[in-house]
Amino acid sequence: MLFGSKNSPENKNESIQAFGIVYFTLKLQGMVIMEDYRLRHKIHVVTNYVLTNIFYYSSFIIQLLYVDNLRQLLENIPMNMCLTACSIKFLVILRLRPSLIEMNKQLKRLDSRPMTDKQKDKLGKEIKFCRVISSVIFVLYMGVNVSYFLVAGLSRGTKLGFETWFPYDWRENAFRYWLSFFIQVIFQQQLAVQDVANDSIGVLYLCILSAHLQIIMERFADIHHDPEKTEEESLQDFIRCLEDHRVIME
Repeated sequence: MLFGSKNSPENKNESIQAFGIVYFTLKLQGMVIMEDYRLRHKIHVVTNYVLTNIFYYSSFIIQLLYVDNLRQLLENIPMNMCLTACSIKFLVILRLRPSLIEMNKQLKRLDSRPMTDKQKDKLGKEIKFCRVISSVIFVLYMGVNVSYFLVAGLSRGTKLGFETWFPYDWRENAFRYWLSFFIQVIFQQQLAVQDVANDSIGVLYLCILSAHLQIIMERFADIHHDPEKTEEESLQDFIRCLEDHRVIME
């Protein structure tokens, strides 16, 4: 047979599996990639954005007004720039949410096309690669914050993980220190989770689309005169390849 055995439920690859970690991080922020976007999801995403990207981010901006010297200013500016970029990227992904839903539909369509065992293995390896990469990014991003907080936690109440403003003196007593410490832990890890999706979702989609494009080009190359097929059937194979190629280009 031209394409070997067709995809079966047992060996069928689903491209959407490549984004498992990323979609998990988006779900934590209230952004679910599905058409049924309920009110509770909207409340979740707005609440998370306001608390994390506005209120918590404001504590970094206000802290700039309380620096004592140029060194402290230069130490705080990079974090402010990073948080600004993080907020903008998340808004971009939120705006493109309908496009992600449509892309997933098209990926499902491409997954349903007939593939040889070799092509299914190629797609399967790309899916696993994407899952490994996103898992590594998740661990690294979370780990960076953990390292900062380990240093702060061992400072005996003299240092926080990051220089942020609080409406009270967190050095005054242990309760205020640990309260401030855990507020930072929660919001910084939430920012790290947000950045996992911000920085990887585009790359992961390109990897999967690249794998599908290679498979389509192989399908093009496999189209030839087949005595077991009519001319019309061969033409339909060619048209399907053209349609799938157009989907990827879009």
